[in-house]
Amino acid sequence: MKKKTEIIKAKSERADKIQFRLGIALIIISCIRYYLPFHIYFLDISMKHKIFFSGLTVGVAELFFWVGLFLVGEEYVKKYWDKLNPARWFRKKK
Repeated sequence: MKKKTEIIKAKSERADKIQFRLGIALIIISCIRYYLPFHIYFLDISMKHKIFFSGLTVGVAELFFWVGLFLVGEEYVKKYWDKLNPARWFRKKK
């Protein structure tokens, strides 16, 4: 029979995996949502509504990004931050 601490640890690891995957999913969704304002321009609605929905879309995308970043965790961000910086993409590796 498993000890109580082993069961709790297994549940905690499973919850961490789910939290990490949810964070990655939110970051990806936020990247996709940043392109929606370009498509809203072609809708047949008034200019007021286009501006409102564009601002709302960008605001929700920002919210998804920061919540996803919070869920993913500081270690992941630090680990991959150098790979996300375009200034370092074309440097020669030593």
